[in-house]
Amino acid sequence: MINNNIHILHICETHESQAPHHESSKAHRSFSIQNVVYTPNLHSDMEETTQFHIINNPINDSSRNAGDFNDNDVFFNENQLIPIRKDQKTVPIYRKKFFELLRDQQYCDVQKKLLTHPPNTYKNYHGEFRLDYIYANNLILDRINNTDVITDYCYASDHDMVVMHILTNDLFRPNVDRTRSHDMEQPTNKKTLNDHYFIKDNETWSKYHNKINHKLNEPRYNEVFKNTTNTHTINTQAETLHQMLIKIAKDTFKIKKFKPQDRNEEPLLIRQISNAKKKIGTLIHHFKFFVKLHILPTDLHNTNTLPPDLDKYYCKDKFWTEQAITKLTILSKKFNFTYSWPNILNDQNHGDIKLQLTKLHESINKEYARATNKHNLHNINKYIERRQQDFNNNQTRMLNSILERKPQKITIDRLIITTDTDEIQLITNRKDIDTLTINHFQNIGSFSHVSTNFTTMDELPTFWQHIYKTKLKPQILKDQLIASITSNELQMTIQSLPNNKAPGPTGITYEFWKHFPKRHHTILLTLFNNILQTGHIPSAWTSALLYPIPKPEFWNYQLEKTRPIILLESLCKIFIKIITDRLNKFLHTTNALQPNNQAGIAGSSTAEIILTIQTCIDINLAQNRKFYIMVQDLSKAYDRINLDLLTKAMDRLDLSNLFQTMIINLFKGHKNRVIIGDHLTNSFDLTTGIIQGEVISPILWVLYYDPLFKAINNTTIGGIDLQAEHPKDIYDSNLTENSHKLQLNCKLQGYLNDTTWLNNSLHHLEEHLRIADKFYNFSNIKINKSKCHLLTNDKALVKDGTTNIQFGSTNITVDVVGKNDNLRILGAHFNAFNNHNKLYHKIINTTNHMTHMIKKKKITEDMIIYVINKVILPRIEYMTQHIIVPAHINNRINIILRSAFKSITNLPKNFYTAAIHTPIAPNIINFHDLQIHAKLANFYAASFNPITSDCIKILLLLSQTNF
Repeated sequence: MINNNIHILHICETHESQAPHHESSKAHRSFSIQNVVYTPNLHSDMEETTQFHIINNPINDSSRNAGDFNDNDVFFNENQLIPIRKDQKTVPIYRKKFFELLRDQQYCDVQKKLLTHPPNTYKNYHGEFRLDYIYANNLILDRINNTDVITDYCYASDHDMVVMHILTNDLFRPNVDRTRSHDMEQPTNKKTLNDHYFIKDNETWSKYHNKINHKLNEPRYNEVFKNTTNTHTINTQAETLHQMLIKIAKDTFKIKKFKPQDRNEEPLLIRQISNAKKKIGTLIHHFKFFVKLHILPTDLHNTNTLPPDLDKYYCKDKFWTEQAITKLTILSKKFNFTYSWPNILNDQNHGDIKLQLTKLHESINKEYARATNKHNLHNINKYIERRQQDFNNNQTRMLNSILERKPQKITIDRLIITTDTDEIQLITNRKDIDTLTINHFQNIGSFSHVSTNFTTMDELPTFWQHIYKTKLKPQILKDQLIASITSNELQMTIQSLPNNKAPGPTGITYEFWKHFPKRHHTILLTLFNNILQTGHIPSAWTSALLYPIPKPEFWNYQLEKTRPIILLESLCKIFIKIITDRLNKFLHTTNALQPNNQAGIAGSSTAEIILTIQTCIDINLAQNRKFYIMVQDLSKAYDRINLDLLTKAMDRLDLSNLFQTMIINLFKGHKNRVIIGDHLTNSFDLTTGIIQGEVISPILWVLYYDPLFKAINNTTIGGIDLQAEHPKDIYDSNLTENSHKLQLNCKLQGYLNDTTWLNNSLHHLEEHLRIADKFYNFSNIKINKSKCHLLTNDKALVKDGTTNIQFGSTNITVDVVGKNDNLRILGAHFNAFNNHNKLYHKIINTTNHMTHMIKKKKITEDMIIYVINKVILPRIEYMTQHIIVPAHINNRINIILRSAFKSITNLPKNFYTAAIHTPIAPNIINFHDLQIHAKLANFYAASFNPITSDCIKILLLLSQTNF
């Protein structure tokens, strides 16, 4: 479609029913509508060329083409050679060429083809003319129901509207014989999804447990599962376990094929009534245009009678058939409608028939409304009962229902891409979609420059060689990483596994291993320890499924706006979880990582970073010093990791070579497939990065990112200095020698891919960014420099709103957060002047929004208490953990929560407040009390945390000095 000047009354969704593998008639047929405007009004020669190209180059896939053309009445002479105008005026050269193209491509004037006397559509002082034309090729002419002129339609134009009615039910019906072709026997690249196993009760699990126990007692399994260093044997052991569990699961559990499409939950009766509505509505639509035959002129003097050649006007209109009458009779009996439908349609009875059709349509509408209301009421009661059951068994689903949380799902049945020539293109071919999807997820973390191999230390940049130098660790701690896995480790890990998680390619879930006989855990231990001793990852563990979900914004059929969920083998995840726990313990015990880069390490959380940033703001404001806090955005962090550099990062922490080999092998040779609708794509190799879904990946990212923190911490300039000094003796005048002194320098804070820079000088901040930019370049980390934000109390910069900062080799414009605005870091909202009014409004609006949702739900007292105490209050408490919320805000939040509680439980408005918050019975927690408890707990935890203890001590000393 070239522009939007097309006359379209109604568009029906049309699905093709042809087999996609039939060679003689392609799978993706199309119906194209093209608009050609009055050529002298075209703005360029290119537009004129484009219009001729549309006609001269028809699509060669049996497309049905129709176009809306504007011109005076033009036809060909008797020999069909020369186009001439009806008024005998000269046809311009460009129009001659245009109509010759129409003739050569077998386009026909639809109204002339179907109507004896095509009506005029435009009138002026010169007379009446045909202005709009619809031309169509032969493939669609047989599918045109009728054509008409609309004079009473609501649109702004100086002429009447020309329309054609298309039989969309067989628009794409192939004209070729459907014979079985050779292509049908060829294998396709479509992979069916794995089976899902539905378990109903403990008895079924007991059968599964006994069958596995009996199977593993066979002597041949003792021969398979033995200690070995042979990689082929390790592959066989893992594959044997998988195949055995799959076979027993198929024999024990009910199996249902995975269908990502939403099942139609409407009962058959409602669907039947809906189809009856559509049938009657279609007939009424036909009668609407049948009546308009009254106004079609047969001569200049009489316009109120039907034309005698009625069949010629409606030579394609066959809606009043014996089949239609039979269907009407059946529907009339079904809905208790009494009327004898005549076999012949004429000008005497069409009015009465139309009236009776309208009455029948009204009767069906009433029946449809009754059936729909009954079904809706049944669904409401069903979900209320299920919500009550979920309160005890599945709190997550209960919360999703109450808080109207819908899982983010997409169907990749079409894609929008931008070509190399910056043209936007819609892709609907399934094979093309598969190819584009594979290419996107395979190259999502591709290198922007030639990849560098870091096999030796000399290949690192000179500045970074001493940063990556190995720091020796106690051998006993290193040996614990690769020591044999114990039965206690395995059992604790299996017991901690969650339920109802999506399985990997084999369909084996965590529940399968939870019900695995403990007496045969030695088989699992044998496999795991063989892997530890060789560093070899079984080939059965090197496959995964990717399930794309949209980012918070609408994905608009663009893969760039999606992110994948990785579905891995459950047994592999159990093994990696044991290794991750060991690595976590090693890093925590040896203090191998920088103190400002501790994400995922035991004893660390976001609270340390939030406390440090707020402390920097408070002290600098109190001491009237300028500060600059900048946040940056990392793109596709895990997908862009260089495995050679990851090896160097692990070697820097003195991890054993065998352990490093096992980690790298986990990501080498890995193959993925993407779930697209009801099938899987072909498998493709993981060429770069690490797997985001692996439980060990966050810690590996911290290891990979840690050298930057080391380099910045080693610098002697910049950062924000926090210092406090307090005399030991208030009577001693020598404060310099006899005083408590504490000093802390904060330059950088990181939590996974969230990085925050802190400084008292923009110049020093740029020096740190120069070092960081070099690290990002050789480590293949991509920074969205345009998304950086700056939080500062520099009033000049705040007034300007933006400032320029030299980020390595790039000079960027950074947005400066306003005086009354907040900067969100790790879920907490910071203000450079400690003006938290916007934060107060946000927590009040959040409370109002969530209570508004739950007020509409039919839930019990226990449910409302659970939602408030476990969801609403914890969310508000986290958002305000770095500040003290004023009493009037606390009261406002409590009032909102109590109001919701009273509304749902039908308590009077004057009910005792103390009774709602009493700890004696199930109650709503008072937000003021929660604040006190949370602040004391945070203070206690921060005081004994080595990362934040200095911050607490400095704050205490400054408080004493101020006092």
